[in-house]
Amino acid sequence: MASADYVVIPKGEGHSCRRIVSVSPALSDMMTELKLDDRIVGATRYCQLPPSSDRQIVGGYFDLNFEKVVSLKPDIVFLEGTSTNPVSQKLDALGIKNRVFSLDTLDEMEAAKQEIGHYCEGEVVIGGDTLRDYLAGFVPKDRVGLAKPRVLILYNHGDNAARILPRLAAGRSFHGELLETLSMENVYLGSLNAPELTREAIALLNPEWILILNGGIGSVDTARDALEIAQIKPRWEFLSSVDAVQNHRVYEIKGFYTQIPSVTAMRRLGRVFAELVYGKNES
Repeated sequence: MASADYVVIPKGEGHSCRRIVSVSPALSDMMTELKLDDRIVGATRYCQLPPSSDRQIVGGYFDLNFEKVVSLKPDIVFLEGTSTNPVSQKLDALGIKNRVFSLDTLDEMEAAKQEIGHYCEGEVVIGGDTLRDYLAGFVPKDRVGLAKPRVLILYNHGDNAARILPRLAAGRSFHGELLETLSMENVYLGSLNAPELTREAIALLNPEWILILNGGIGSVDTARDALEIAQIKPRWEFLSSVDAVQNHRVYEIKGFYTQIPSVTAMRRLGRVFAELVYGKNES
């Protein structure tokens, strides 16, 4: 699947990043892949990182403990958002160096990982497949020119998807872009990121596949990159005639990687989507 034409540059000293605070689970995941997690001295309660006795919780994005961040004396704080991020502005006012990354697209995710890797001298891979090329490799060659599978992504929390219809859908988001890159059609084409769809709307969209993403990760022993896949038989009122329900193509996928915009999450989730919709690729 992946190109063999790549070089791995080993982790360096990273003098600019000896002490890192991460305010983004997605960026924390990228830093773990870059072998930089041992330099993260502060992270949010939502970050899934290898255990460390030296790391402290600094709250969450909406309740960041700025006093705690200051006390950790970070070389840099990495966070997710836009250039007008109010957290970044507050950190600027406190004299704390920070970098904000937009992670709305696959290209932005890949660029963020590369920038952090080079700036902090992490273990960087030069060359090889791009994220888009890697994902496109999951599309079977015999699908070229055929109608795209029509997919609806729904977001869920808890364990009641078979009984209670999840309403929030993937719209203009990295999940929607993931479907597009896998040569699948996102049946919701509206302008919203996570619209709430009615039963009537879902019936009209009539998806061939319904993929429910659930950020629950089970027990504390569940691996960070684990994805649990279950075929469900929904008892959703008035939706029994929807193609996906009739043909038993409704699946719930649970795991940390269902929700975060990181390069590795997209690779793992993309493989799962492709195997469910296209079947397993043995090549």
